[in-house]
Amino acid sequence: MPTKIHKLLLSLAIAAAPFFSHAEESTWDHIKQSGELRVGVAQGEPWYFKDPATGQWNGIGYNVGKVLAKDLGVKLVPVETTWGNAVAALQAGQIDTMLVLDPTDERRKAADFSDQPFLWYAQGVLIRDGVKAESWEDLNRPDIKIGVTLGSSPDLILTKKITQSAAGALYQYG
Repeated sequence: MPTKIHKLLLSLAIAAAPFFSHAEESTWDHIKQSGELRVGVAQGEPWYFKDPATGQWNGIGYNVGKVLAKDLGVKLVPVETTWGNAVAALQAGQIDTMLVLDPTDERRKAADFSDQPFLWYAQGVLIRDGVKAESWEDLNRPDIKIGVTLGSSPDLILTKKITQSAAGALYQYG
């Protein structure tokens, strides 16, 4: 038989439950309530690039974001991040999405990605005259410098493949 103390404790537990629940607002709820779609943008043509004269963002990812925001009836808000920090920005609630972010195994552990890519693109390599290379192994030498965008998929892949280049490190920019 419940005593007054049991009833009091039960009432306190029920009253305090909302303060201890960790139900977070969904991304969709946030977009609807704010009227904004916050798209992560990072310098890297053709995906995202910023006009230095106007400060206006453009590119494939930015333009897809514009169409998506228009279809949702909300304002597009570009939020600057980096390729390497994009998933952390998603987790921290700083951005709602980052379009054309490649789904690496590590990124899939922390964020949702579509099962099918919405575009395919080729990777190219520019090599100075005189360098003989038919495979990545041919470029894995101390006298070779390789430039990649920091935090990009090529950076993540080549960091594992190319260990001898430029004193054991890739030249990373961005």
